[in-house]
Amino acid sequence: MLDVAGLVPGASEGKGLGNKFLDDLRTAHVLLHIVDASGQTNEKGEVSKGYDPINDVQWLMDEIHSWIFNNLWKKWTNIVRRHTATKSSAATTLQLQFSGYGANLAIVQKSLDNLAIKEPSEIESWDREFVERVVKSFMDVRFPTIVVLNKIDQPDADSNILRICQKYSPDNIVCTSALAECFLRKMAKEGYIKYTEGSEFFDTFEDEGNGEKKLRQADEKIMGRLEKVRDMVLFRYGSTGVQSAIKKAVDTKN
Repeated sequence: MLDVAGLVPGASEGKGLGNKFLDDLRTAHVLLHIVDASGQTNEKGEVSKGYDPINDVQWLMDEIHSWIFNNLWKKWTNIVRRHTATKSSAATTLQLQFSGYGANLAIVQKSLDNLAIKEPSEIESWDREFVERVVKSFMDVRFPTIVVLNKIDQPDADSNILRICQKYSPDNIVCTSALAECFLRKMAKEGYIKYTEGSEFFDTFEDEGNGEKKLRQADEKIMGRLEKVRDMVLFRYGSTGVQSAIKKAVDTKN
């Protein structure tokens, strides 16, 4: 698992650290795009208030698309000339161009199949708009993306989550509270609760039977935080979502 932090809008044009971060994606099998659903972080990663995160999902896809498309389109004339001279299939020609993104022939062929492109394909007739569609199809196959809506227990998260799920497919969205997961793991490690990662429940000192007590009794402050996590996260969403996000990524790859 690789944390690709610092990716900002315009990276494909050199903004931020530019293509350095995009290059890190070459070895990825699945992307987990973490979005601050509370609107407390803007598209540049800066602390903000009231920011609308609904477009954050799209700009990442746009940056990856621009990165791949620009690399392809600037060589398109030469690619077409070589394709015609060698009488190669479209899949073979494009695989040579997409191999730098970790794509094999099967991935490229599936991308073309999804667009119902049949052989022999006259790629010399493809215009810019059609090549953009080919790149989009390739992205969908090569870089499947899970959108992780984080900070679900913060103010404004509910309304933002609803709007994002209305705009994008909820099948590829997971709601999470990474902070709640970290807190529960810390409390479990310190002996205050019994908690299984990914579970919707945890046990405290009060939940143990009348036999030997194995858990430490939490003070009022800790119990208050635990109850908040239970009410705002576990009860409402069924878990903190962290394990669910990882599992969805693994299932998507498989």
